[in-house]
Order: sequence, then C-alpha cells, then structure tokens
Amino acid sequence: LGIDKWMGKALFPYISPLFSNPYLFVVGFSIIIYVIRFAILSQTATIAIFMVMLAPLATQAGISPWVVGMVVYVAGNTWTVFYQNAPYVAAFYAVGGDMVNHGQIAKLSVAYMVISIIGLLICVPFWQLVGLIK
Repeated sequence: LGIDKWMGKALFPYISPLFSNPYLFVVGFSIIIYVIRFAILSQTATIAIFMVMLAPLATQAGISPWVVGMVVYVAGNTWTVFYQNAPYVAAFYAVGGDMVNHGQIAKLSVAYMVISIIGLLICVPFWQLVGLIK
C-alpha cells in the first residue's frame, strides 16, 4: 500500500538525527512507536511497517536491522489503551474482567515502557561489542 514509504518520507526529517547516537535511537524510536501505537492497532502491522521503513536507514547509519527489529518489537508491545494488545484483551476476558480493571493494567503498561527503554539502553554496549552497532 505504500504506507511505509509515506511514513518514511513524513518522518525522515524528524528521525534522521536519531541514527547518529545509538542511545538516542533506542529512546527516540521507542517513544515514537509508543505514540504511533495509538493509531496503528496491529502489533504485526507496526513491526512490519517500521522494519521496512527503518531497516535501510539504520543499515546506512551502521545499525543492524536486528537491532531495529528488537526495538520495534519491544516498543510495540504496549497495552496503555484497551485495544492495543490482543493477547492482553484475550487474557482480560478469559478471567471475566473480575480480577483487575483496565486502569490498574494501564499503569503496568507505563511501567513496561520505562523498563523496556532501560533494558534496551543496557543492551546498546553489548550490541556495539558484538558489532550490531558500529
């Protein structure tokens, strides 16, 4: 459909500076994906669109597509609003919604976002060591 090309052109002026620093890359793209996940409901579509859009740019900047995939996958796995994560919705309804309410779970999603960014930042030196980031 060309969504990846359209998004790449629209976001390129904003995202190109993020490739210069791997730490900025991890934080910046995580936040961008958190925001875009409000509009793109499918985790699979989010991963596919961002991989196709970012992998060539990242490769030119010396960042492996594997790193891009890991950042996109980890950041795309949120459930801040009810409709964002199909496994979460399935689990919620499997217990009849009696054990917790969504407000409690949304707080855990925010905690997940912070913890995932910290975890990805911790990975950057290792990725540099093994040559996934130059």
